[in-house]
Amino acid sequence: MMPESENGYMDVNSYLKKLISPWYESLENPERAQRKLLTELLEKYAATDYGAEHNAVNIASIEDYQKKIPIKNYSGYLPYFSKIQEGNYKALLSEPPE
Repeated sequence: MMPESENGYMDVNSYLKKLISPWYESLENPERAQRKLLTELLEKYAATDYGAEHNAVNIASIEDYQKKIPIKNYSGYLPYFSKIQEGNYKALLSEPPE
């Protein structure tokens, strides 16, 4: 929902600033932005079977991530996709698909 200004109208500038500010901040310090994003993703991975298998909860750095999370092609994820189709979305997803 967009915030209203003092006159009761939608405050588009305020809304856009809130929406776009993180992007500008990431341009100022891309490494920090990438580390923050990795942390957010790892929190979600930790709630999945895939993340548990790779000990995502204990990954603390990009180097840890590179060591513990293997590079896979599409066929490497097929077993997880099958589990999702069977109803176990937590095989690879942290929340049910929409």
